[in-house]
Amino acid sequence: MSKLEICLIIVLVGCFVFGLDDLFLDLTYWIRLSLRKWKLRQYIPFSGDQLDEIPQKRIALMIPCWQENKVIGEMLINTLRTITYNNFDVFVGVYPNDPETAVAIEAIQAVLPRVHKIVCPNPGPTSKADNLNAIFLGILDHELKTHASYQIFVMHDAEDVVHPLSFKLYNFLIPRKDMVQIPVFPLEVPHWNFTHWTYADEFAENHTKDLLTREMIGGLVPSAGVGTAFSRYAIDHIAEKLGNGNLFNIRTLTEDYGFSVMLHRHKLKAIFVHRCIPRIQRKRRWGFFGPMVPKKERERIATRALFPTCYSNAVRQKSRWILGISFQEWQETGWMGNAATRYTLLRDRKGPVGNFLCLAGYFYVAYFAYYHFERWLSLWNPLLPTLHETSLMLLLFYLNVFFMAERILQRMVAVNRIYGPVAAVLSVPRIIYGNIINAHAFFIALSTFVKSARSGHRPEWAKTTNAFPTFKQLTPYRRMLGDLLLESSAITSEQLSIALTKQASQHRKLGAILVEEGFITEHDLLPFLSRLFGMSVVNFKEIPLLFTADIERLALEKREWIAKKGLTLIQMHANLITLAATDQVDEALRVEAETILGGFQVNFALTTQNQLKTFIDRQAILNQPAAY
Repeated sequence: MSKLEICLIIVLVGCFVFGLDDLFLDLTYWIRLSLRKWKLRQYIPFSGDQLDEIPQKRIALMIPCWQENKVIGEMLINTLRTITYNNFDVFVGVYPNDPETAVAIEAIQAVLPRVHKIVCPNPGPTSKADNLNAIFLGILDHELKTHASYQIFVMHDAEDVVHPLSFKLYNFLIPRKDMVQIPVFPLEVPHWNFTHWTYADEFAENHTKDLLTREMIGGLVPSAGVGTAFSRYAIDHIAEKLGNGNLFNIRTLTEDYGFSVMLHRHKLKAIFVHRCIPRIQRKRRWGFFGPMVPKKERERIATRALFPTCYSNAVRQKSRWILGISFQEWQETGWMGNAATRYTLLRDRKGPVGNFLCLAGYFYVAYFAYYHFERWLSLWNPLLPTLHETSLMLLLFYLNVFFMAERILQRMVAVNRIYGPVAAVLSVPRIIYGNIINAHAFFIALSTFVKSARSGHRPEWAKTTNAFPTFKQLTPYRRMLGDLLLESSAITSEQLSIALTKQASQHRKLGAILVEEGFITEHDLLPFLSRLFGMSVVNFKEIPLLFTADIERLALEKREWIAKKGLTLIQMHANLITLAATDQVDEALRVEAETILGGFQVNFALTTQNQLKTFIDRQAILNQPAAY
């Protein structure tokens, strides 16, 4: 038997074993999906109303940064403007030798007071774990100063698009669960950008099928490092185990994965959550053709982001993931837990080897096809090695072809589920390209691990350059008034379609059109505007009328500023002023109000034009001169 044939047998056997593994996971997923659909028939479908029934726990959002001055500002502004949650603060970790990022964070702090800058004690880049540990200590210090306690800790990166409902979902599930991971899906980019789309393909399959199946069989549910929330109990428990004020293991580059391994080891509850909400979006009537019309869709509560767009950056990032998960975590934790846990650990650690075998398999398939084509034409080159194919080799070959076809089908189904049919078809050639990237990353990770072991120095945080999506890329993921109304069944999708069609032609506010059409009353619309704008609703029954003497406690220039901004003073209590508005009050106006009305704490409340007019008329009657 020649050396070529021995290599081929090794490749065939390896691909066969890995193929059986993938087939088992795929079959388990589809069986689980069928049983789940059958069981869920008796339950009420998930809606956004369920998320609002739970009082809002205090959330700390942790964002580690190293040279993120180009994206952190936009990310923070987008998050705080779109998130439909009020009780949270943002803690951003920055290194002392990264002044550009520090300046960018300070500029946001001036406008958004709930953003807090945490300066790491060591110059960067150290590691993401070290940065997060500094943030954790900063949060503890903030708790001591404010006498407040955070019940939920959320992890995100500086380039993430945070889903507006994600915090409410964490709040809904914690503390019943100690870790909540939602899907992560790369944003859609032009299809010619193959490198970015390889991430989209892999995340679509992993986060709609693989992780759900791992959870079902009782295996390890890994944290993705973004879109992950932890309970206070889990945070305190792991911090106590590690000691020295550490929360994350600094000996690994994949601290998120390591944290989830520790949670699993200590039998804390982790869940990977897929929840969809109804949305109306404008799409082509016939898929790719026809006019733009409103269509009802189901949107996943997931984190979105732009991933590397060039080959070298992709290899750099994935080599860090492989180094941390397949080498460092193996070294740290070994093989722990029951059979299900070990099986999922094996899947995580065999991945790089599987990519290498896939590449070898591609060469074998190409050589096999060429060999038989030449023999069929009787043009065989005698200088090329001859294959002495046994029945076992042929059986393994055809079984592996079947496994490969099954893998391609599973990938296409997953990609179609998130990105549609065009992306699904293009995912087929991207499989080969993605395997080339992963195999290259594996060799770099292996080389880095060996060098690190010999030198005794831990690898540094080898970050990739990040970008934040443009306004156009973010548009499909912004929460709109129609989304909130549809989620709560306050209006029907047909009514929303009618209103959106009118809005497109008349360029008026959607709420006004809905009220005008009689689909909803102005009073019923108000709570949804309150949720959308993050403002409380005025309860005029609980607010006493103001006398002229009370109003004149404010200087004339301050009263003129209030009137100029279209606001109405409705309450003064000690050092608290409540201003009524009939539209959204942005962060810039809030900061300006606190500056102009210095000495007073300012609260903005939402009301309707009719309610406000009634209040003003009643106040005018109260303060009119007495007749003698």
